[in-house]
Amino acid sequence: MPRLDFVQFKVYDHPEELARVATEIPGTPEPSLEVRLEVPAIHCAACTTLIEQALGTLTESVRAFATTRQVQIRWNPSKTRLSALLQRLSEIGYPAIPQSREAASVTRTHEQ
Repeated sequence: MPRLDFVQFKVYDHPEELARVATEIPGTPEPSLEVRLEVPAIHCAACTTLIEQALGTLTESVRAFATTRQVQIRWNPSKTRLSALLQRLSEIGYPAIPQSREAASVTRTHEQ
């Protein structure tokens, strides 16, 4: 699977695009955002473990789901950029596409 160039991910650092895909988490002491990513290369529990370990130090929380091939990330945008998280996933062989907030909301509703 080809790795994507970091420049392609920088679009998600623009405030307008970040607002389209990330949700601000209220009531946290520091700024916190959450995003849901589609990751077609996830196939099993080992994939989810690898993803969670790779992003764990860069995020507040990360949950990967083999059944839906998605990753849910919560992070502090003043410490880490979304483009860096996407680049890290690409580097380990799991290129990801952020879902719009509306699509992520529908996914969460179906999961519940």
